[in-house]
Amino acid sequence: MLNNFNNLTYYCKEDRSIHVYENIIKDLNFHKISGPSHLVDKLIPFVDVKSDTLSYMGYVSKLILKRQYNELPLEFIETEEEFSLQYDLLMSTEEYHGVLPIKKNYILQQASNIKSQSRTAYLLVDDKMVSSAATVAEHDRSAIVVGVVTNPSYREKGYGSEVLIGLFESLVNPPTSCSRRTGGF
Repeated sequence: MLNNFNNLTYYCKEDRSIHVYENIIKDLNFHKISGPSHLVDKLIPFVDVKSDTLSYMGYVSKLILKRQYNELPLEFIETEEEFSLQYDLLMSTEEYHGVLPIKKNYILQQASNIKSQSRTAYLLVDDKMVSSAATVAEHDRSAIVVGVVTNPSYREKGYGSEVLIGLFESLVNPPTSCSRRTGGF
C-alpha cells in the first residue's frame, strides 16, 4: 500500500485478505484510492466513497507513438523552482484543491524526496508548466505512473499524451550518458 499525494494505492501480486489493513486505513488521511479493481473493491467497505472513477493499468515494452511537439523540450523536475511550477499546475485543476499542503511545504516535501525512485516529466509552454506525469516506486522493470495532469486551459492539445510518451521513452530507452536518471526498464 502506498500513500502518494493523499492517493492510497493498493497493489499486490497475490489475492490476499485486506483485513490486515483495516486499522491502518482508519488512521490514514487520503482522498483517493487506486489500484486494480478487484483489489480496490475489497477496500470499499472500510471507506466512505464520495465518487467513483476508473483508471487503467498497463504494460509498456515498446513505444509506437512518437512525440508530436519536438520543439517543446521534455524536462524532468530537479529544482525547487520546478516544484513551484508543478504546484501551480496542480492547483490549476479541481482534483488537487484541498489535497496539497501550502506551496512552501509542498516544495520542501518534494525537494526532500528528489533522490527517491521516481521522476516527474513536464512540458513548458510560454514559461508555464502545462502538463506533467510522474512515476513512483520505480524498479528495474516496473514503475507506477501517477499524477498525470494538464492545465485545463491547455487541454485537448495533446500535451498530456506528449508528457506520457516522453516519460515512457525515458523508462523504456534510458539515456546512455551519465545523468541524474540512468535507470529504466
